[in-house]
Amino acid sequence: MTKWRELARSPEYELQNEALQQLAFVDDPDGVVAATAALANIDHRVRGTAALVLAHYGTPAADGAKDALWKALAEADESDRPQLTWALVAVKDPKAFEPAMALFKKGYLSKIQRVGGGNAFDPEKLASLVSLETLAGLVGDESPSVRQLVAITLSRNAEPKWTDALIKLVNDKDIDVAREAATGLGKIADEKARGPLLAALAKADKDSRAKFLEALRDGIGGEGLVLALESVSKATPETTWHQTK
Repeated sequence: MTKWRELARSPEYELQNEALQQLAFVDDPDGVVAATAALANIDHRVRGTAALVLAHYGTPAADGAKDALWKALAEADESDRPQLTWALVAVKDPKAFEPAMALFKKGYLSKIQRVGGGNAFDPEKLASLVSLETLAGLVGDESPSVRQLVAITLSRNAEPKWTDALIKLVNDKDIDVAREAATGLGKIADEKARGPLLAALAKADKDSRAKFLEALRDGIGGEGLVLALESVSKATPETTWHQTK
């Protein structure tokens, strides 16, 4: 580890980049110190790697890097802005919500890779920066990705007070948004929630209906599918049979 700690401060990008990641792989405490210092490097590639390393450590280990992350973000370009922003999300800085949402809408956050590979983006971490009330206020956002995030979060925290928001979302023109909201309404399952859910199921086309049923199955289980039986069309015996099946 001693050699990696030395190389984490190397002026050579390739060596520094590799060293920072090696320290993160073993969760070496010096990795936070080295990555924080690397945020001052003039090379945006180094800053991007340092941000991903700090995101790997997360909170509370990397909480002390917040000021350095904000300073680097103020000087960021398109190559390191997503990584720096995501690192601030990872250390749970509420002020990062707005810049993170701006990048989320553009699809930049979903492309961020973890140290060692794999998708780093976790919508729950982004949503946790603000209150559920704040998220519920975004049900009419122009971005389908944002509306889907709201639907997912409210459905995971399904309570009657979110019924109106979920009703609006279950009627969303984007089926991916609607099916996430269906799970929340299915969990609430009181009369106010059940009516709009069954109405959305009843008017859905074949493909959309299948997605609703999958969401209810995966989000609630058998109870959700039993509830969905109430939406089976009685128009023709054939339709009734197929939808029941």
